[in-house]
Order: sequence, then C-alpha cells, then structure tokens
Amino acid sequence: MTTSSISRNAYSNVASTMWVWFKKTSNHMSNMRKFRKTVSELNKLSPHILEDIGMSEATIDSVVYHHVYGKKR
Repeated sequence: MTTSSISRNAYSNVASTMWVWFKKTSNHMSNMRKFRKTVSELNKLSPHILEDIGMSEATIDSVVYHHVYGKKR
C-alpha cells in the first residue's frame, strides 16, 4: 500500500511539474508574439505619430518590453 501511494505521488509530482513547465512556456510564447506584433505595428508609424504618443523609434523596443513583460529591459 505504501508503494502505490508513493507511485501516485511521484506521478502526480511529475505531471504537475510538466503542467507548470507547459504553462510557463505557453505564457512566454504568447508574450513573445505580443512583443513582436506590437513592435512591428509601432515601426510602421511615422516619427510624427510616435512623437504624439510620447515615443521615438529608438524607444519602441524598451517601451513595448516594459508593457508586455511588466519590467524594464
């Protein structure tokens, strides 16, 4: 009986570890897509429009990174 409960716990730990890894990877991939798409869209704007929203071409990456990941680069 002890062996079977250890086996279930071992399987449960592996499964939960794999699930956590999958969720982290999925979130990371989603954030990467958001980052690339947002940077791409902002790079299409003219410098005048970027200036109107308080950005420049040089700050696009860092502003988007902060917005998507919630931290500074």
